[in-house]
Amino acid sequence: ALAAGHDHSSWTPITMGETYIKLNGTEQTDNTLPTGNYRLDEDITLTKYDTRLIIPAGATVNLCLNGYTINCGADSEVYVVGNKNGDPATLTLYGEGGKVTGSYFQVVYARYRNLTLENVTIENTGTTASREAVWFNGDYSYSDKDYSLTINGGTITTAGTGDGSVGVRCIVPFTMNGGEIKATGPDSVGVSCNQFPFTMNNSTVTGGAYGVRNLDEFTMNGGTVTGGTYGVYNTGAFTLERGTVTGTTAGVFND
Repeated sequence: ALAAGHDHSSWTPITMGETYIKLNGTEQTDNTLPTGNYRLDEDITLTKYDTRLIIPAGATVNLCLNGYTINCGADSEVYVVGNKNGDPATLTLYGEGGKVTGSYFQVVYARYRNLTLENVTIENTGTTASREAVWFNGDYSYSDKDYSLTINGGTITTAGTGDGSVGVRCIVPFTMNGGEIKATGPDSVGVSCNQFPFTMNNSTVTGGAYGVRNLDEFTMNGGTVTGGTYGVYNTGAFTLERGTVTGTTAGVFND
């Protein structure tokens, strides 16, 4: 049955084949999703790097987890990749009670793209260094202002240790509406935003070292930010409209 809240009965069902996913019951030759609307009809497992789930340049994809799980394991990821010549990839991912999990360097990796997460649970369960739940990469020689990350609700977590372990690392404009991002490792960061603004609306962000590491513009409109050392480690512009920022050393550290 479809998860409550959306009627995805006309969307293309995804199930698991022997090696690659099946679309409408037919196993594919890889795990690339072309433009279209899709729903999971069972859990799928991506066993290695060359079976990662790819949303390619030029594709616009709506994918509903529909209560099921994408398991990326220790060697795979969901990969959303456009190109800097104006051919972006666009993914809207709907949780509907499902989740994306794994322990690779990142669970969801995006580049030259637009990504919207609607009440999605994403978890990186890896406990070694440099483990990110969502890495929205950028190109320092190219403006990513026309791309965006939007998170509406949901829960994003990483268990990784070390400064490289981040719940959401973002180098595009980022808006978070509700939901929670949590990095639990002792030196981890909840959100790291660089080059472009981060706007947080009534959300919760927690990091083992810093809740938010802000290198550009961070505007907080309600919610809580908590860090093991600093709530906000700020080298840019931080505007606190309302909300609570706490850290064991200081709520806000301006470097």
